[in-house]
Amino acid sequence: MGEVMEATTEQGKYLETADICTSDGLHLTHEFGRYLLQTMLNMVGITEMPEPANLSPQYTVVQRKQRTGCYVCGSSSHN
Repeated sequence: MGEVMEATTEQGKYLETADICTSDGLHLTHEFGRYLLQTMLNMVGITEMPEPANLSPQYTVVQRKQRTGCYVCGSSSHN
C-alpha cells in the first residue's frame, strides 16, 4: 500500500504522502481507498471496479454497535 501511495502522489516522504492520501493523517480518503482497491484488483487481473454498495441506514447503525472498531484508530463509531 505504501508503494502505491508514494507512486501515486509522487512523494517520497511519509508525512506528505499521508497528508495527500488521508483525511486526517490516519484514515484513507474515500477517493484514494477506491484507487487503492482498483490497483490491487488490477494486480490479480480484475479490470472492472465494482460499484460502491448502497448500504441502508439500519446496516450502518448495526455496524457501529459491533465490538470491533476501526483498525487504524480503534474507534467504534466506524469500522
